[in-house]
Amino acid sequence: LVKFQVLPVMSTMKAALVKTLGLVHDSDILEIVEDYPRPSRGKGQVLVRVLTCATSAGDMHVMSGRVSFAITPPSFPYIPGSSVCGVVEEADPEAEFKLGDRVIAHMGMKPWGALAEYAVFEARNCVLAPESISDEVASACGDSAATALKAVELAGVKEGHRVLVLGGSGGVGSCCVQLAKIAGASFVAATSTQVKLLEEELKADRAINYKEVDWWSIAEFQEQPFDCIIDCVGGGGHFGKAGANRVLKSGGSGGKFIAVVGDEPEPIIHNPLQLAGFASRLLWRSLWTWLWPWSPRYICFVTDADSSTIKTILDHMAKDKLLLKVDSSGPYPFTKDGVTAALKLQESHRAHGKVVIRVNRKG
Repeated sequence: LVKFQVLPVMSTMKAALVKTLGLVHDSDILEIVEDYPRPSRGKGQVLVRVLTCATSAGDMHVMSGRVSFAITPPSFPYIPGSSVCGVVEEADPEAEFKLGDRVIAHMGMKPWGALAEYAVFEARNCVLAPESISDEVASACGDSAATALKAVELAGVKEGHRVLVLGGSGGVGSCCVQLAKIAGASFVAATSTQVKLLEEELKADRAINYKEVDWWSIAEFQEQPFDCIIDCVGGGGHFGKAGANRVLKSGGSGGKFIAVVGDEPEPIIHNPLQLAGFASRLLWRSLWTWLWPWSPRYICFVTDADSSTIKTILDHMAKDKLLLKVDSSGPYPFTKDGVTAALKLQESHRAHGKVVIRVNRKG
């Protein structure tokens, strides 16, 4: 008599996998597989069927290997992505979510694990998605909008302030323009080549095409310096130019330079020495500008998009005060060509709004 052992069938899913570190535009580091093991959740976690996934700068920092000493995936191949809109498949009985709820979910401080048909998130990083917003817009709430909210809060923007946003048409910058207005700023200027977008859709008081005009040389800004500059571009010595040309108030007068992106938008951190150098430059500038009131104060930060932050964003959206921009080239299909194109656009720093990938359809 021959006995057969019945083995359990492992559930699988379609997933994007990064095979090795490298740049998307010049290497074949990405593949899409149909039979990757479906993840299982633990206590306090939610299993989500992903509808859309938004890309981010963090994805590119990790994928490229530029910051491999500071942050790297636990193993290879790994699933990229961190911010999604999806549908709850499993949750704890006492959780505020139930089967079938559409949620906005974010991986927190680890930019991997989300670009697949299913992903597991901590319940504290999930929020119910309002019916009034699309899947594409919802997936952007846990990343760019949360970063922008933190930047505006750190800037202490209030009624009557003058604010300049560098890179005002991107995912973070477009939110900064609007959130500064919500906070009471009386004048918000922004830089981008997308002048029409800034003026007509985001309602910036002045749009500056940085390819035609140097914002630090504008006489109006020198005569009426800004209370705050929020830098969503990085590089270019923007902090030094703002101070040297006196377009930003001194720290003693409340002037703040908020570095969403620092002097090195693509930092290289491969060893302890590079990590120490990168961190010390930021910390030293933050310290001496805090102690020296004649210079604008320099502030850099890291965002962790928890549920309370996302709920604040959704509240502004519900009141029609905040419009989250999604790049018009998307959403990209969940194919190798589609995901590669989305990541190349993210890598180029030329997206106008969030770059979004459609993973699953509703239903």
